[in-house]
Amino acid sequence: DDMKKVKLNDYCSFQEHLNVEKYTKDYLDEKLEPDGKKLPKPERSEGYYDYVLHGLLIHTGSADAGHYYSYIKEREKNGNDKPRWLEFNDVIVKPFDPATIPQKCYGGTQITTQLTSTGRKISRKVPRAANAYLLFYERVYREKSSSDVPRTPSHKVKPKSNTSDTTNNKSQPISKVSSKMSPSDKKSFTMAPKIMETVFNS
Repeated sequence: DDMKKVKLNDYCSFQEHLNVEKYTKDYLDEKLEPDGKKLPKPERSEGYYDYVLHGLLIHTGSADAGHYYSYIKEREKNGNDKPRWLEFNDVIVKPFDPATIPQKCYGGTQITTQLTSTGRKISRKVPRAANAYLLFYERVYREKSSSDVPRTPSHKVKPKSNTSDTTNNKSQPISKVSSKMSPSDKKSFTMAPKIMETVFNS
């Protein structure tokens, strides 16, 4: 009511492995229609609906100020059994333990100990100011794209013959070619070498 911006630090968990099949058109089409007709479900490869968590963007602070940093999972193994997770925080890059994701990314509250003015320790429950802002999932199954398929030439280029008549391969003088053009085309044709020379020499 007082028109103030507030960051919500409520507890919100998420999964490392995500299956989105029941949120797809394939799943909805498979359900019974009002007339009782069931639409056929298309055949999909294994892992088509499965996604794996690969990155987290974290925000710490309030709605008016704060800081962003990231946790990112390597795509390839680095001599370990599993790809590493890394923390990217400005110029600092260091290993990150994904087992601590619930404590560092879910939000919620935590218990902290503070000292009073008399030196007495008291425990307080405070919001976790650092929590996940964006999640990045990567699909387990990847369809082959045109870049994955090796290109094959659609036709063979015929080699030049050394026995051909060289007189037929000589280019015609500009004067002969331009004489067959209209005045507007002739102007464009004669200006082309000057334009190309300007472009390549600039």
